[in-house]
Amino acid sequence: FETLAKIKDLNGNSPVFTANSLVANPDFSKIKIDGFERYHYELTTETYKKYPNHARSHEFIMEGIRAGIFVPQFHGREHLNVIRWINGLKGNWPLTRRTFDLGLFGISTSISNEKRKSYMEAYGLDDFSELSQHIHIVKEGLQIFEKIYGYKSKSFIAPNYTWHCDLDQHLSDSGVFYLQGKGYRKEPLPDGYNIRRTYMGKKARYGQIYLRRNCLFEPSFHASDW
Repeated sequence: FETLAKIKDLNGNSPVFTANSLVANPDFSKIKIDGFERYHYELTTETYKKYPNHARSHEFIMEGIRAGIFVPQFHGREHLNVIRWINGLKGNWPLTRRTFDLGLFGISTSISNEKRKSYMEAYGLDDFSELSQHIHIVKEGLQIFEKIYGYKSKSFIAPNYTWHCDLDQHLSDSGVFYLQGKGYRKEPLPDGYNIRRTYMGKKARYGQIYLRRNCLFEPSFHASDW
């Protein structure tokens, strides 16, 4: 924040980070108590308190919002395909259960021998019947977003750039005017994906405008020197 605040354009404006944010994480304790039969989540504001020296993280985020240099937008309720993960836990899949015991869920399919699709693909589909749950998760997530940050999110960027077009109307009804992403969106189908090409300014079915990311910043990709 200090670095951003030091930089000004000729009108006195500082750079602004669009902080695409999740609002919830799995509540591992409650899920275990329920015998892996039901999914429970906790707000990210509660998750911060469980990490050393992170209890004031939300307070600092709100400082950035008030300063106009750090603007959270909606990334999803959580970065997790709830249906797939719970099915894996119920099925007692070894790696899924082992990582659950460590408080983790984001296991890449490239390092797992479990025959499944991505857990990180929050709105991926294995059956069209799952759409209703995705709609509920998105609508609830947007309500939590407004409660946490004090304003409605104007944009949405789906985890793994993957979401079905049926979600667009509900995003629009909730005040989402922009769809962030790459030069394409992955529309999930039970047997694959429909790749839809997009470009900056293109309009979606319900009037939302596509925005392309103007930079790639992933510090976890160690092959690149950011």
